[in-house]
Amino acid sequence: MKCLIIASGRGTRFVSKAELKPLAFLMGIPLIARVILLARKAGLDDFYVVTGYNGKRLKKYLETFSKKRNIKITCLHNDEWKKENVISVLKAADTINDNFILLMSDHIFNEEIIRELKNEEIDNGEVILAVDKNVKGNYFVDEKDVTKVFIKNNEILDIGKDLKEYNAY
Repeated sequence: MKCLIIASGRGTRFVSKAELKPLAFLMGIPLIARVILLARKAGLDDFYVVTGYNGKRLKKYLETFSKKRNIKITCLHNDEWKKENVISVLKAADTINDNFILLMSDHIFNEEIIRELKNEEIDNGEVILAVDKNVKGNYFVDEKDVTKVFIKNNEILDIGKDLKEYNAY
């Protein structure tokens, strides 16, 4: 199954940790490598990474990582990387025509989530969103930057960074 990873933003909050957020180290490994390896462990095998800010540097890293680990990684570039993440997703529209798993280069997750998601059947035009319902005192989340979600009866009723009423991230 294909995996689209968004890695196009500047990551200004990470400047003190790394010049390029996807290459910031967490427990001895760059964030982007951790995301790809966890997704691979969960059974994904065809990766598309949308680069943007400092894209040449990230692409060079991914080419080396791809060869070293024998992982198929295709880089796509978003020259409109200052805009919202959906623009990066749309950059892959002509390349990925099948169902795919969408990940962010800086999200840390349990690979079991991907195992479950990749086996879900969905209709054309349908999307499944994995959310974190732990919204009370979740110190892993940057409350000012996180995308908030309001869910009722397992349906997303609203989504955005500026929601006043939400029950998931």
